[in-house]
Amino acid sequence: MTGETATTADVAALLGLEPLEQSSSGGSEHVPELDALVGRRVREARRRSGLDAAALAEQVGLSRDKLSKIEN
Repeated sequence: MTGETATTADVAALLGLEPLEQSSSGGSEHVPELDALVGRRVREARRRSGLDAAALAEQVGLSRDKLSKIEN
């Protein structure tokens, strides 16, 4: 996906998740269970790769604090 914009389906596939169905209301619906699942998967993938949070945050262009919020 280098140079491309990732779609929701792309991100879901990378994380091994089923893509969410788009809401007909047009608004984004907050799904806490999905947030927790994504956070766990990001943390597990980071740990499997042997990266600490600061290194991953730098590689993906996030602050260490923002990555921590995503993982938690």
